Amino acid sequence: MANKQNFTLNEVIGSLNSYTVGFRNGRVFRPYSYDYYAATQSGLNFFTNIPIQRNNARSAPMSRPRASRPMERVVFSGERPEKTDRTSNVKVRKDFREVFLWEDVELDNDDNNEGEGISKISRQVTDQITTYVLYGVSMNKYYGMGLPENLPTTTIYLPFFLSLELPYSVKRNEIITLDIQQFNYLTSSQTVNLTVVNNPSFEVVNAKSNGWTVGAGLLVQIFKVSSNQVFTAKLSIKPKVIGPIVLKISAKSSSAGDAIEKVLNVIPEGVQRSITTSTLIAVDSKNPAKDQTLSCTLPASAYNDTTSVSATVVGDILGKALSNLDNLIMMPSGCGEQTMIGFVPDYAVYKYLNATNQLTAALKTKLTQYLTAGYQNELQYQRSDGSFSAFGNNDPQGSTWLSSYVAMYFYLSKSIITINSDVIQNALNFIVAQQNTDGSFKEPGRVIHSDMQGAVGNGIALTAYATIVLSVVSNDYSSVVSARDLAVKYLEQQLDSVTDTYSLAIIANALFIANSDSATSAFNKFDALKVSDTTEIYWSVPAPNQNVYYGARSLDIEVTAYGLNLLVAKNAPLTTSLKVVKYLTGKSNSFGGYSSSQILSCALVALVIFASVTHYHIYC
Repeated sequence: MANKQNFTLNEVIGSLNSYTVGFRNGRVFRPYSYDYYAATQSGLNFFTNIPIQRNNARSAPMSRPRASRPMERVVFSGERPEKTDRTSNVKVRKDFREVFLWEDVELDNDDNNEGEGISKISRQVTDQITTYVLYGVSMNKYYGMGLPENLPTTTIYLPFFLSLELPYSVKRNEIITLDIQQFNYLTSSQTVNLTVVNNPSFEVVNAKSNGWTVGAGLLVQIFKVSSNQVFTAKLSIKPKVIGPIVLKISAKSSSAGDAIEKVLNVIPEGVQRSITTSTLIAVDSKNPAKDQTLSCTLPASAYNDTTSVSATVVGDILGKALSNLDNLIMMPSGCGEQTMIGFVPDYAVYKYLNATNQLTAALKTKLTQYLTAGYQNELQYQRSDGSFSAFGNNDPQGSTWLSSYVAMYFYLSKSIITINSDVIQNALNFIVAQQNTDGSFKEPGRVIHSDMQGAVGNGIALTAYATIVLSVVSNDYSSVVSARDLAVKYLEQQLDSVTDTYSLAIIANALFIANSDSATSAFNKFDALKVSDTTEIYWSVPAPNQNVYYGARSLDIEVTAYGLNLLVAKNAPLTTSLKVVKYLTGKSNSFGGYSSSQILSCALVALVIFASVTHYHIYC
């Protein structure tokens, strides 16, 4: 229907004629090859390897179709109000709905209505000065759909009326100028007394210059408007309160009058900001009930009367995220990097819901469709050398990091969707080709969305990340084992010289996954850098070392997620792991997500592993 919502019987018949066999010179056109004709006349460009015949066509007389009769006796009626001058008993118009009639009516074919299926609907029209288009559709199990042959209208009319158009909303203390229009369709000029109730909810600005006289609670303006003309009065106001403000306006002359009430929606000034404070409550049989106090410090710049607080309790580590899945999962699209920004959270959510027995059939179908679409879209950005980059072969080089990222999550997603093993193998071949003789890895390409990487962009952190990927896939791709072992040896040799928290976190994870003899030493060195108190444990990365796209807390979340993985791998005491979980869940945003797909995937995967191993009852 394009931009037109309503269509009539004749329009439908005309449309059917244009899409079926067609007309030429007043005669029905019958193509020998309906498949070719239908495709070309559909307005679509198409590609196919199916043979399509293109034969000559012939014309033959044929009667035009006629639609069935279910709607032929549906009647709409509307009366035009009489033009009467009024000087007293002016009705205040308040109802300005654009749609006022939307009803289902069941029609019975019986003797009472002579078998015609007629129903009369009587409703009070709104206060709009307008013309309503009346439209209806009938459905019948025998006759199908019925449409009106025409679209009748009903007009609501006054010969003397006010009009005021308001914006959807204005901010408090914002000065806004309103146009109050007085229409005069009487046969003579009118001297009009225009009155506005001076509401204490707003302040009148420039009243005198706009022609207003300020009286006791009223604004008054007197003017003359000719027959069939309109006069516009300017009213500048500054709203002083938040919420709806009722504007009451009336106009009277010696022959007629009108009055309206309209609501101006006032919203707070400034920009909305959400501050999330989360906590984790671990409940067991010995402690079935616990008290928890949360505090929220408002910024000094917060405006008065604009703050609100809400609290929720959800029986799940990712309670907020699960309550806002529409803000967390998405259809992956865009370039090679953007596609993975959508793909990885979808994968992480799927694995978490599946691990905690919360994956419904509908969500499974939706996430599977999203992952399949993301996989197919990402294939466009695999280069001829097997690597991945933001724009595929249009980039000068493929990216070691992005290729590793894609290869690992495609491999992990094989249990959910069908993925060609050659796609992963070719990416792994590229990664291995980037290994230096000492076991480290180089990055020949670039990553545009560097927030995806965390701090894995280059150096020893990149080598540790590539080692994790090669270790994860090594059981099914034996060709990478020797490269993995060489990388592990390099990390073991560099361990003593590494001092930054992020590199230690990812190196320790890489060595644990590879079953290195140095894994425990790496963990102990990393564990010594933790920050702990009575309720939380986390690891912090100094702000100067953080990526420019990050806030000071973002890499802390990623590093702490790596720390939780290590604690679970080492079978650390549950009380210790719970303090880390409390930190991770407390740093999510109001939707339960995090600031980037890399942080989201790290946090979700860590929580999936924790929930799968412990089966602990946690409330957030």
